[in-house]
Amino acid sequence: MTDRQRIEAFKKQYEKEVYSCLNVRGVEFLGSCLDSWCWQVGKSDLDIIIYGVGIPGSTKIGCI
Repeated sequence: MTDRQRIEAFKKQYEKEVYSCLNVRGVEFLGSCLDSWCWQVGKSDLDIIIYGVGIPGSTKIGCI
């Protein structure tokens, strides 16, 4: 599986899980891995914005 396929699979699964939650109206993905379709540990990122009602203003989860 290529990096692009892994990223697309993650996005689909994430959207499926998030849309199953109440009050979620939209999901937007941003970040360097969407521009290059390549994941480089320590250099690439994927930012996720979730739109809805009653969702915390900001949460950051990082990986080592």
